[in-house]
Amino acid sequence: SLLYVGRISSSKRIMELLEAFKQAHQKRPELTLTIVGGTPPGEADTYEATLKAYATEHSLPVTFAGPTPWGRLPAIYSAHELCINLSPPGMFDKVIGEALACECDIVTTNNDLKDVLGDRVLESASPVALAEFLTEYHYQSAAVQHTAQAVLARHSLHSLVTKALSHTIC
Repeated sequence: SLLYVGRISSSKRIMELLEAFKQAHQKRPELTLTIVGGTPPGEADTYEATLKAYATEHSLPVTFAGPTPWGRLPAIYSAHELCINLSPPGMFDKVIGEALACECDIVTTNNDLKDVLGDRVLESASPVALAEFLTEYHYQSAAVQHTAQAVLARHSLHSLVTKALSHTIC
């Protein structure tokens, strides 16, 4: 079970995700995808409509859950095996930590996290590269727990405050 959480915007590369999902689903028909999020205020819903039309046209098992309150996200993360985040490098998306904290594995294109996520960091957001990953991926609970601990140790609020205070000149 695959998951995307975030705003519905072309900058988040959701069409590329759908294209990759289509390719992977052909080889692994048991795969499903849930997209959680809404269109930002002031933006047209045309991109979301295009995504829905693509999923329908290709008979893909995609659920568009719409905007969801933050308090409901832990249950959503926990109900899925892999969260897909195609954010570019330099943008630490909180979804990565949230997913891992709920023992939902993560794959991302953010190579700033290569030292923690290893082979779950893709070199590009190309549908071919992501489809290949999705086709080969299998959830491993122990590996996800280990990665979650590493991310929390490096990026938790306590860790970040400690780092900030150690660099503050008073």
